[in-house]
Amino acid sequence: MTATQTQQFARVLTDKRVELGKQLRSRDRITIEKSPDELEERVLAAERELALVDLGRVSSTCRQIEAALERVQNESFGVCLSCEREIGQRRLHALPWAALCVKCQEAVERAGGHDEDQLFDLAA
Repeated sequence: MTATQTQQFARVLTDKRVELGKQLRSRDRITIEKSPDELEERVLAAERELALVDLGRVSSTCRQIEAALERVQNESFGVCLSCEREIGQRRLHALPWAALCVKCQEAVERAGGHDEDQLFDLAA
């Protein structure tokens, strides 16, 4: 991967980090509201639970983006953390914070893993 391509990915990652940071700061969806109506209170609780799940997903993606930006800094961006082969351009365009090539990601998923947060141990 050329330095120009890496810098283009770094810009995309930085823009995505800003976008997701705004979502993390907007926590009004998880405020606890009380309602005299039990059914409405259950609906509010379910909506709050969905908002918390979404917040967790956004937070996880932010951590993955930070890790990808660190890989840009140490010039290892685009290299699979598991097999150390180059991650395909199509995968990086679809998921610029990808830490694994498709083959290694599929192996992780087959083994029961699904969250790239689990992969940070590979980078250590």
